[in-house]
Amino acid sequence: MVIQFQLRELMARKARLTGEPVTYEIINEAKKISPNTLSKMAQNKLKMVGISTIEDLCDFFDCEVGELMVNIKEPPNAH
Repeated sequence: MVIQFQLRELMARKARLTGEPVTYEIINEAKKISPNTLSKMAQNKLKMVGISTIEDLCDFFDCEVGELMVNIKEPPNAH
C-alpha cells in the first residue's frame, strides 16, 4: 500500500464550494505550512509529515484524515 495525499482534490473542492481560488500561498497564510511542503504533498513526494500539519490541513479543508490521505494498493512488482 502507498499513502497518497488528496491535496489537489481538496483544494479544488474548497474552491468550488467557496467560489474563491485556493492556492498554496493562501494555505500558508492561514496555517503556516510552507508552499514547498504543500507542493511535495500534492505531488506525493513527501516522505514524512507531522501530525500538526495533518491536523492543520484537516481544519483548513474541514475534512477527515481519510479525505486528506488515502491508501492506494500498489500493483504487484511495483517496487
